[in-house]
Amino acid sequence: MDTTSVALEQLRAFNRMVSETPELRSRLVEGSYDVLQQQQARLFAALRGRLKKSGTDGEGSQGGRMRAYADAAAALLLTAWSAASRRADIVVFAVDMISADGDHDFRLDGLYRALRARNLRTVEVLHTLIGSTTLAHARSRKRAAAYHEAFEILARLWFRFCRCRPKLRALAAALPCEAFPEGERPFIRKLALQSMEAALYAPFKVRLYRWLLRRLKPCAVLGIDDTRYYHDLVAAARDLGIPFHAFQHGLYTVSHVGWLDDGYGSNAKKIRPDTLVVWSEYWKRELLRLGTYFSENDLLIGGSPKREKDINPPPPSPSGGFGVLVPYETGAPKHEVSVFLKAFLDDPAITVFFKARPDMTHEAQLKEYGLETSPRLVIVEKDVESRLPDIHAVVGVCSTYLYDALAFRRPVVIIETSRTSGMAMVHNGLAGFLPKGSDAAALKSLAASSQSKAEERARAYLGGGVSLDQTLDALLAGS
Repeated sequence: MDTTSVALEQLRAFNRMVSETPELRSRLVEGSYDVLQQQQARLFAALRGRLKKSGTDGEGSQGGRMRAYADAAAALLLTAWSAASRRADIVVFAVDMISADGDHDFRLDGLYRALRARNLRTVEVLHTLIGSTTLAHARSRKRAAAYHEAFEILARLWFRFCRCRPKLRALAAALPCEAFPEGERPFIRKLALQSMEAALYAPFKVRLYRWLLRRLKPCAVLGIDDTRYYHDLVAAARDLGIPFHAFQHGLYTVSHVGWLDDGYGSNAKKIRPDTLVVWSEYWKRELLRLGTYFSENDLLIGGSPKREKDINPPPPSPSGGFGVLVPYETGAPKHEVSVFLKAFLDDPAITVFFKARPDMTHEAQLKEYGLETSPRLVIVEKDVESRLPDIHAVVGVCSTYLYDALAFRRPVVIIETSRTSGMAMVHNGLAGFLPKGSDAAALKSLAASSQSKAEERARAYLGGGVSLDQTLDALLAGS
């Protein structure tokens, strides 16, 4: 099995262990709210990161100690400044990202654009990487923000004086962890300890968020649907009667456990936003099929923050060339994808258009795939639509971009790798499938036979094309 499948099995075993251990269940499932559900995304990231031997929890490496101290101080001071000096019509919860041509997370471009067009006063609550980018991004952004990690720091300082720490350590150390191999048990005990500590931190952080929201007095909180970090803010907003509307930022698969019911505890105790705004009817059906803890009424079809309207793409050029659009995919096994790309480039008629991310250097992205620039390897970012006449197929493993590319009316093809979560597109009739060992001729044949289905697939996915602006008007009118 691939690392994703193994990590999912380990997560299920961890959840069963919690449910069957009274001391863990009382702390993580039967408390004021379901901390086990809250921790699912972070537990899964830690388990998969260990399997990949990355030595991290999946969130990136930290910088040096002095940078970490500087970032921590900046997060605390900017959070205090935001609370002391500003009022907000809207609080925006987002990730501390800066794209090449923007001052915010590019995945929420449409949301920021719509809020600014309405001249609404906003204050951001950001998840950041202390010791990496906090201070640098704050300087680039040129505005104060509150930081989730500021409250995390305060909670950890408070916990240092908590008398329960030895008891928690003893409880974690005594866990038999019989469902796991001997060598994995110390790591599983560590995860159990971290989860119990998170259960203690949570009420403290919720109180801090209530204090912040009382200072800012927003009519609503709007934000990215990041199930690793939004729970404390969601709980605080709920306590104060402030609606929290989360917006889909990526695809949902069986490995997106933060959105899926873990099968334990009362659904009433699972902290979730008042509304999860999804891009289309397709994603509402997919979440319900996968087994989400969101009810059908919690899911609102509201349009994509990235694309406000459908496009009218030109047909592919009938010239002798054949263009393949390949997006950079964070979770793809790059060495396996590279085998396909090199096989495609062996055909002199093929040009690969590499869709780069805007928040990483082109060189770093190509290096991960083992590629070098050449006349038949063209890097594209936001100029993809101008290249559509030269593009005949979109190829990848599993990413949001593959779904977005359906709007181009080109065949989308999932290639066979050890990561299988992208197969949902194939099973749902949105993409073709290219097995291992296929060459350029096989890709061309599959694309030719699928082109007639491209319009049908686009309409099945895009649906009625709901406007994000209309959605915001409806949500804010009720706040």
